[in-house]
Amino acid sequence: MRKLLFRLTLSIVAVLLLNIASQGTIFAQGHGGHPPAHDNADPSKRLGGQVTEISASAIKVKNREGEEQTITVTEKTVYSRNREEATLSSFKVGDFIVALGSRDANGQFTAERVMGGDKPLRGPGGPGGPFRGVGGEVTAIDSSVGTITVKGRGGETQTIYTTAQTSFNRNRQSASLADFKIGDHVRAEGSRNDSGQFIASQVFGGDQKPGQ
Repeated sequence: MRKLLFRLTLSIVAVLLLNIASQGTIFAQGHGGHPPAHDNADPSKRLGGQVTEISASAIKVKNREGEEQTITVTEKTVYSRNREEATLSSFKVGDFIVALGSRDANGQFTAERVMGGDKPLRGPGGPGGPFRGVGGEVTAIDSSVGTITVKGRGGETQTIYTTAQTSFNRNRQSASLADFKIGDHVRAEGSRNDSGQFIASQVFGGDQKPGQ
C-alpha cells in the first residue's frame, strides 16, 4: 500500500513540475523572449528601424533606406527593451526597435508588441542589421524564367530570381509573380548562389514607395 501511494505521489509531482515548466516557457515568449517564428514571417506585420522621436502615442523610426515611418502604440502594446520587460518610457531616441502589429485601411501601423534596445538587432529583418536582400523600383519582369529586375536608389540595376518556393506579398496581400507590375517598389529577402544570382525566399512591395 505504501509503495502504491509513493508511486502515485511521484506521478502527481511530475505532472505539476511539467505544467510549471510549460507555463514558464509561454511567459518567456510573451514577455521579453523571442517572438514566435510566425510573427516575423509576414513583412506587412512588422516595422522597425532606429528611433528618431517618441511621443505618448507613437514612435517614429528611420529604416535602412533612410525613410521615416510611424509606429502607433496603445495601452495594449507590450514592450521589451534589452530582453527585459519594459514600458514606452523605457525607450530612447537612438534605440533600435522592431514592432509587430498590423496596418489599418489607411495604412497606419499599430503595434501589438515593441522589442529592441540600445544595440542594433541582428539577423534577417532586424533593424540595424545587414539587410540580406535586394530592393528597388521594378523595371522589368520575366515570368518565363521567374525574374524581377529592379533599379536601386543609387540607379544600380539588379535581378531578383524567384523559384516555386518563393512567397509573394503585394500591397499587403498574398500574391504571385504575375501580380507585380513595372513601376512597383519591391524588396526581396533571400541569398546569393555560387554564381552570384540573388535567389528570393520572399518578395514584398506594391505600387507605393516604402513607408507610404
